Amino acid sequence: MLLDERAMDASASLADDGGEITIRRFERRRRLMAAAKRMFARFGYDHMSVQGIALAADLDWQEYASHFHDKRGLLAAVLEDGWKGLLARLTDIASNSITAHSAILAMLAYMAGALQKDEDLARLLLLEGRQPDPQGGGMAFSVGYRRFAQLFRDQVARGQRDGSFRPSAHPQVAASMLLGAFDGMLRDRIVAAQERSTTPYTGAELMSSFDALVASLKN
Repeated sequence: MLLDERAMDASASLADDGGEITIRRFERRRRLMAAAKRMFARFGYDHMSVQGIALAADLDWQEYASHFHDKRGLLAAVLEDGWKGLLARLTDIASNSITAHSAILAMLAYMAGALQKDEDLARLLLLEGRQPDPQGGGMAFSVGYRRFAQLFRDQVARGQRDGSFRPSAHPQVAASMLLGAFDGMLRDRIVAAQERSTTPYTGAELMSSFDALVASLKN
């Protein structure tokens, strides 16, 4: 075999090894995030240690440290991963809805259905704004949540332009009202599921109430 052929074979082998290493690294990162999502949701952010999460993912501390600097960074990654899929669909719904009124109702219906299927994510989203930022002391929100809130503000403003909503409502205040109601729905649905004496409300019952709430913004 010629020298340059040997070099090419060696390079190909390194590339293959590098690809396998990348895949293994990605898989371990996903295991860490899956374990963190479950444990943060079920036992609380403050009560879980990074060592415990690494153990649940069947990885050692050094492996954890190679992916995340601290527990807050891990939580941020889990939240952003959850928001990524939600926001893609929500943006599509908003873009393809004829009016802002129909867009907001469809967005809320989608969120309600998606989070009913993923209770761990629903529990984690309730953490948004309830963990102080250790650097500045203010309320900490993920980038995903900020985009979610902005999407609702944009739809209220759109509704004021297309005649769906009265112009006197401040877009940020109206969006806060809708998001606050949604936040309460997430919490109460989880509580209802835990307390078996309470029958969890159906999607139709939920959307009926949201429809009345959104209708309060109409002209």
